Order: sequence, then C-alpha cells, then structure tokens
Amino acid sequence: MKILKKYLIVFLSLVVLLGCAGCSKKQNTNNVRNINIYSDMEDSKMLYLINFIKEEYEKENTNVKISFNNISDGQQMINILNKETADIIFTNRNNMIELARKGLIADLSTVAEENKLYERYYDIMWLYGKYNNKQYGMGIIPYSVEIMYNKKVLDSMDLDYPKDINGLYNILKVLNKNSIKVPVITTKNTNIYSLLFSCVVNNEIGINNVEEHYDSSKKYYENSTKMQKAFDYINKMYKESILSNKTFKILNEDQIDELSDESTPLIMVTTNNMVKSSQKGFELGKTLDLSNIKFKKPVVVDSIFSISNNSVDKEEIQKFVKFIYDDKFQSKLIEKKIVTGNKNVNNKLGDSYSSIINNIFYADSKNILFDYNIPKKLSKNIKFEVEEILSGKYDGKEWKESVGKTYK
Repeated sequence: MKILKKYLIVFLSLVVLLGCAGCSKKQNTNNVRNINIYSDMEDSKMLYLINFIKEEYEKENTNVKISFNNISDGQQMINILNKETADIIFTNRNNMIELARKGLIADLSTVAEENKLYERYYDIMWLYGKYNNKQYGMGIIPYSVEIMYNKKVLDSMDLDYPKDINGLYNILKVLNKNSIKVPVITTKNTNIYSLLFSCVVNNEIGINNVEEHYDSSKKYYENSTKMQKAFDYINKMYKESILSNKTFKILNEDQIDELSDESTPLIMVTTNNMVKSSQKGFELGKTLDLSNIKFKKPVVVDSIFSISNNSVDKEEIQKFVKFIYDDKFQSKLIEKKIVTGNKNVNNKLGDSYSSIINNIFYADSKNILFDYNIPKKLSKNIKFEVEEILSGKYDGKEWKESVGKTYK
C-alpha cells in the first residue's frame, strides 16, 4: 500500500510539472506579438531598407515576429487589405491615395503629432502622405534629383560650369549637337519623361491642388486646359535643340561603373546614387544649384509608410512607428550614407551633402512628382505624348488626347 501511495505521489507530481510546463509554453506563445507588413515596392534598395527595418526591430524586440510580404501591384494590395489581416503597408503615393479612397488605411495625424514628426522631419516627408487634408502616410526616404558634372570633361569641351538653368540649356544644346547623351540614374519607378513633365508643370504652369480631384472625372481634367502649356513648353525646348528623344541614356545603378570619366560631362542622378557616381569623377557636393532662381527640382519619395484600418495590435504598431522615426534608428541609416528625412541626424553627413539637404529642406508640394498627383492611367498617356513631342510629333492637342485616352 505504501509503495502504491509512493508511486501515486510521483505520478501526480509529474502530471503537475508537465501541466505547468504546458502552461508556460502556452504563455510564451501568447507573449509573441505579430506584425504583418505588406509592400508593393519594386526598387531593390527600398526592399533592402524595409528588410533592414524588420531585422533591426526584431533584434530590439525579441518577442515580436514580423511577417514581410512583397506583392506585385496596388490592386493586389487592395484585395489583400479587403480580405486579410494587415498592419503596416509600404507603398507609393498613387497606391496610398487609392487605399485611402477605399477606407483601407488610417489617418496618421495623431501619430505624427505624438511623435513630433512634423517638427523633426522635412515637410516633403509628410506632404507625400497627405491627401484630402488627412495624413494617410509618412515618407521613408527622400531622394532629390540632382545634376552632377565632370569638371575635367567640361574643361576639355570648353564648356563653363552651368550656374543656372540657361547655362544647363546651353550645355544640352552642345551635347545634342555632338550626339552625346546624358546618363540618367534614378529610382526604378521614376521615368525621365515624368521628371521632365513635373519640372515644367511645377515651374512653369503652377497648377494647384490637382490631387484633391484625383481620378474624379473626365470633365475635371478636360477643363484643366492650361495643362497643354506644359506640352507646348517641352515642344519649345525640342525646337531649340535643348531636348530630344536622344538626349538621355537610361541606366541602372549597376551600370554606373560603365560610365566614361573621359567623355561624360553631365549625369542626372537621385541622391541614393551620388556616392557611387562621385567615384567616377562626378563631383559630389558640387551639384548644379538652381536655387538662385527658385527652380523647383523634383524630390522623389517612392515609399510611403501607412497603417491598415484592420490592424489588430495597435500598441505594437505605435511602438513600430516610434522605432522607425526615432533618431536612434535614423542614425543607422546615416552610417550607411543614406540621406534621410530627419533634420537632426542629417547634420551628421557633413558639408559635402549641404546642397542636397537644402534641396530637401526647402521642398514643398511643388517638388512632388506630378505623376503622384494624378491617376496612373493618365500618367502613362502623358509620358507617351512627351516622348512623341521629343520625336518631333507635336500637334498642340497633347493634353486633350491624354485625357481622352484615359477616360474613353
């Protein structure tokens, strides 16, 4: 009997111990917090950056598991947000507007105020995430579009360094005459014809609040007749031999090494490619400064951070926002020579970056790519018409034709 009693005590003790272990295991599982991130980015550098954010956050928050899913396009993003649980979205401004119109992402105004993002970040960072007076997103990294020059090549061609837009036009005329192309190295989603059209619209046309009527109606766009002036101006540059469809040569980042430092006087780059370009003799920190005539260069913010309305763990998402935009994490980007949207940490980059930082510092709604304020389908037709003009095919009806093809 005593032996049976002893075995029974041992058995019950094991049951209790195993039960406690099970409870502990269940408790630990319950303590794991999940964040579901969806992105539709195509740019490899931006995908690397999102993965870097994920890894750094998990490193500092070991109880958090982040699922990162990169999908093909904006429509797929809409389908996912309608059906599945998502927390964080990284997307472009066009898709952000579409998601906001469908009520799928949250207004971040309170989040931005609580984290003092309006004070600590450049205006362009939150302007890219603004739509219909609500803050649906915040930019991740801003890229200014710069023209760098090779002084040695300019000197060999007896060309002066361009000090203003007219000086740049004179150089482009000489290059076109001699069939020398200007290499263009920008982000994957940035098209040279979009850049050209944005420069003209933002500097010569001055159309305001077009994003408030985003994809509203064919009539609205038809009535915006002064948009034709942008096409007229591009045609004027074509006729004066400043621009043609042979002016530019589109390269990707990997092709920078192929650039000749003996025959290429100018290149057009976004700031994320400037360091590598400087290694080929193009001068970093001496970019073409057109600020003396208040020329509005395009500033590109390809990736917007947004929060899904279906987000479950609100507390963890708030922590994630604070983490991304905190000076500590932003300083890690500076260590990688990435120009951020954070005013404080950019000061660590040094004097050679001052002109670039100034371009971003003073950027406002006029520096947003025009592409991002109109529907993609309209943008696609505008690009086609610009390319046609630079091929010598101008009829003075480009805006009307762009709208007509978009809204048949």
